Amino acid sequence: MKVNLPIIPDEEKETNNLIDDVTADMLKSLLDKESRRSLPNVNFPSTSTGSPLCSEKELLSLMASRLSTAEARLKLQKEELMSKEKRILYLERKVHQLEKQCNESPDEVVASLTHQCDSFQNQIREMEDFLYDYGLIWVGEARGRRKRSLRRKSSTGTYDPCLWSPEESIPEPSLKVDYDVIIENIKELNLLAGEGVANVESTKDGARLKYTEPATMTLYKNGIFLLNGPFRSLSDPATRRCLYDIMEGYFPSELQSTYPEGIPLKVIDNRNIEYTMQPSSAFPGIGQLLNGTKNDTPCLHTHRTLRSASSLQHMTQPHEPRLSADQFIRKLPGCVIKDGNSIEVKKSIESLLKSPPKPRQLTIIETLVEKEKCTMSQSPTQAHVEPDVANIRVKSETGDCTYLIKMKYLDTIGDLRVYLDTHRPAFSPSYKILSTFPRRVLDDPDATIEECGLVPTATLVLELDSTANY
Repeated sequence: MKVNLPIIPDEEKETNNLIDDVTADMLKSLLDKESRRSLPNVNFPSTSTGSPLCSEKELLSLMASRLSTAEARLKLQKEELMSKEKRILYLERKVHQLEKQCNESPDEVVASLTHQCDSFQNQIREMEDFLYDYGLIWVGEARGRRKRSLRRKSSTGTYDPCLWSPEESIPEPSLKVDYDVIIENIKELNLLAGEGVANVESTKDGARLKYTEPATMTLYKNGIFLLNGPFRSLSDPATRRCLYDIMEGYFPSELQSTYPEGIPLKVIDNRNIEYTMQPSSAFPGIGQLLNGTKNDTPCLHTHRTLRSASSLQHMTQPHEPRLSADQFIRKLPGCVIKDGNSIEVKKSIESLLKSPPKPRQLTIIETLVEKEKCTMSQSPTQAHVEPDVANIRVKSETGDCTYLIKMKYLDTIGDLRVYLDTHRPAFSPSYKILSTFPRRVLDDPDATIEECGLVPTATLVLELDSTANY
């Protein structure tokens, strides 16, 4: 009976020989150390090869190390064998499929492809029916975009679907904006939003009918204006989404949060006009500030200040009606949290806007002109000669009171200050008299009204004198 022994490769033989040599040297060195510690007359028995016998403990450790090495090798070989078996099985299946396809007749291939095409068509029909139930239509992908995607290649010259293409990041418009459809749908939406319907609003005196104010939408060739907002180009996705909502018969989704019940839209049709942004033009002259100083730096772009009549006829941003107080308050938040404190915004502004305005007091100061006029009217025999009289309005520093003074052309600024001091409250702070335009301080008491340019009418302003010593 022959026993088939496993064939050991050359590498494993060399490894085993190396391990034997190393272990033999280790055993020899250990035995030499033990022999030095023992008695001199005691000799160890030697083997036929001349090496001392190993102890049982050292032999067991050597066998354990060799056994662990063999187990690790066996595990690696098993894993490699399993991976090779899987690869062989996969290749056998591929070969079987290829042989089957080669053995099939052309009629069978056509029948298989026809069956697959029919199944795909049924799936497409079911998906279209599903979209139609929700009022949607499958539009598909434009051919131009598909060609561009096919032309997209990587650096190696082959098509790479994972490579990002910038031009494909911008979605192409799937629908064309039709202003005719938008105008017709807005008319229907206005009926649903209550156009022409009056609501009863309670007032202090009773009640009144109030109509809903429509929001303005201006249509241009390249964009729109909505409410009081800026110009919105058709290339903006938010603008197209708003117009698509109207084309599909829905109220714009961006206005639903502000007007949950809808609002009528007033359409201004300028579809044949292309809106262009007008550059802002600065004042070309030298300005004067409120504190009396001058800005000597001339403004730039003076050539843009003069515009021809043709440029003025060009349509720009339409004039939108100003928001009413109720509309402005409705847009404000209820409260704002700042530094951990809740601040009531809407209530405070509502009380400020709806509070009755403070009445302004008009004080007519009686001067010598009024007295002479009364005297001349009482004496009819005396010839009436109308003197040169200037009507001067003086606004107090707080703006609550306005003084109306009639003075002669030859009266001075000192006379004006005397009239004002007699009608101002006692212990009032010192003040300065300023002319509005041009803005200058009238501090010369001997200057006449005519010399100061306050004839025939003028408006003056009082201002607290910060340089005065109280």
